[in-house]
Amino acid sequence: MREFGASYELSRMFRQVKLLQHCHVLDPEKLFHQKQRERFMRLYGQK
Repeated sequence: MREFGASYELSRMFRQVKLLQHCHVLDPEKLFHQKQRERFMRLYGQK
């Protein structure tokens, strides 16, 4: 039963990611903010 829960969490996460990517395609501003956040994480996330 625990494995099922884990796989369910994973599938839910993937679905959210797909939704986010879809939204980014539709919304350039959100895509821009996503890129900015990724750049920020690359610059300041490495410690």
